[in-house]
Amino acid sequence: MHIGLASLPLDHGSSDVLDTVHALVRQASNLGVGVLCFSSRSITTSEDPTPLIHDAARLAHDCRLALLLPVFDAASGQESVAVIDASGTIHALYQPGVSHCYPVFELAGRCFGLVLGEALWTQGDCLRPLVRHGAQIVFHSHGTVLDGDGIPPRTWCDPDASFHEKALICRSAEARIPIASVGPAHPRQAAATCVVAPDGSCLCHQPYNQPGLLTHHWESPASDFACLSSSSMP
Repeated sequence: MHIGLASLPLDHGSSDVLDTVHALVRQASNLGVGVLCFSSRSITTSEDPTPLIHDAARLAHDCRLALLLPVFDAASGQESVAVIDASGTIHALYQPGVSHCYPVFELAGRCFGLVLGEALWTQGDCLRPLVRHGAQIVFHSHGTVLDGDGIPPRTWCDPDASFHEKALICRSAEARIPIASVGPAHPRQAAATCVVAPDGSCLCHQPYNQPGLLTHHWESPASDFACLSSSSMP
């Protein structure tokens, strides 16, 4: 299966972002992507996000691919992630910042986990429950940019840069699961939009500060675990 990671600038203007989302979804569909995840803190609204999410669901149906769509509500300061399958069905609207529970869900016969934002950098065991409940790969959507003291990477795992790409390697190795991490296109982005394997290798990454679509052909491993939705998790 092909997975896609769509990296957008932070605080993209609401009038433009929908056009960009539509263009990237259609591009991903043309490339055979089955599941497409967008970067965090890039799709922002000050109104009810429901119409935007329903528009994305129609787009998913038209393009026959599943979407993981983070939507930041500027009024409440909360970010939700809509999980939409290829039929356009909205499976759930997760608010990990409220529930402190990161979801496991099944799309296209595969089991995925999701971590949003800073949790992967700061919570060492955040992937363990996802793996225990059947996740075969984890999507990590974030909007992390560095402050004035942080050094952004120039190359993958730049020894002089911040810890963030090294953390991706460590988390993937500890949990023995690939991580598909998508962040903003920004001059001071903390980590590349990339796919990291449990052996520490970077399978692919988007050029720094370049918005757009990264695709990767991922072979899901055989699993003895059933995929348990987040509603089944303790």
